[in-house]
Amino acid sequence: MVELSLSTKESEVYNEIHHNLYEWGVNRQDNEHVRFRKKIIKEAISKLSKEFDKPLDYSTLKKEKFPKNYNDAYEHVLRKDEVPANVHNYIDRLDIDAYPEPYHRLRDRITHKVVYSPGDIRGYIVKREYKQFRSEQLDPLNRYSFIETTEEEIFFKRWFVDDDVASSQGILLEAVLACHALQFEACYNCKCRKTLRWNGGGSSSWQDIVCIECGKYISELRISIVRL
Repeated sequence: MVELSLSTKESEVYNEIHHNLYEWGVNRQDNEHVRFRKKIIKEAISKLSKEFDKPLDYSTLKKEKFPKNYNDAYEHVLRKDEVPANVHNYIDRLDIDAYPEPYHRLRDRITHKVVYSPGDIRGYIVKREYKQFRSEQLDPLNRYSFIETTEEEIFFKRWFVDDDVASSQGILLEAVLACHALQFEACYNCKCRKTLRWNGGGSSSWQDIVCIECGKYISELRISIVRL
């Protein structure tokens, strides 16, 4: 399997973040939005460069014991949930029951190429649910306000107040897949068995499962879940 270079990964990060920023509404060409996009992308690539050069501590992973049944695995993943050191909660000024990203791209169903239409922004158009709002209201730099909070308040809101079914289902799926893969699946890259380890948690969401033999992360491993 070909190892992706740092420059290739940087290009992928740039494209994905640029796309995501446009979806959220940071899509103008004025100084404020251009500076914000550059700042976010620069910080993301800087973090990627540090992570790319940082060796993985296999000794810790080898000692980590992941539960062998789904209930205990779910509890294990929950206990590893983390939040950043500086915690802030947000307030959305728009009272709307819809996915928060107000823009999306239209693609041709056959060619899958972006379809441009009059009035759109580089292929991005306002979703139907957001057409009632002005562009100034959709600007995330104005739409959201942030207040400092504590880790305890974040967890309480996340698990006892918010009705976030998708989030809880995502963690359950991660626990079930990890529980299955670590016991029954071989690494797709090196074919070794009993070498997959769960490396999840808030600080490593992009490398939830890693092979301690060849070092491939979950994004580079193909794990069969047919037997689940």
